[in-house]
Amino acid sequence: MLDHEHIQGWVSGLYPVLAPNPVKETLYERMGRVLGLEFVDETDLAFLVQVGVPAAAYRRAVDEIRIPAGHVLSAARARLLIGAGMRLDSDDSDRLLRIVRLYAQACLMLGDDATAMTWLRTPVRWRAGVVRLCPLELSLRDSGARLAEQLLQRLVHGVH
Repeated sequence: MLDHEHIQGWVSGLYPVLAPNPVKETLYERMGRVLGLEFVDETDLAFLVQVGVPAAAYRRAVDEIRIPAGHVLSAARARLLIGAGMRLDSDDSDRLLRIVRLYAQACLMLGDDATAMTWLRTPVRWRAGVVRLCPLELSLRDSGARLAEQLLQRLVHGVH
């Protein structure tokens, strides 16, 4: 099992390489690539939550990020929506977009998909007395996603 120090070592090794290079992709472009959709800014995401993420975009995200069954939708509901070409409801859309955003941020900040995937799935001790959870598990709720984003920022900038 990986711990905070191992991830910090990876990030420390990556960060000097990443710093001088210009950003080649925005967060919204990366999120769009994961979902097979096009986003310009936060307005597009807010609108998508209201109308619902297309089931085909959900399937793309699950395939790329390898989201565990039941994290966003049950397997039966996913089959139904995908088979009928429907959209996720706003709560499920919001949950999916939180996960996709965290994954996209990790990819952009850590430098590659493999490191981002490892970080998302590595349980972290958030503080003494708190159960170790991985950032992917935390991202199911808004407050947990914010906590995971803060951890990512601290890792990249070398703040413990």
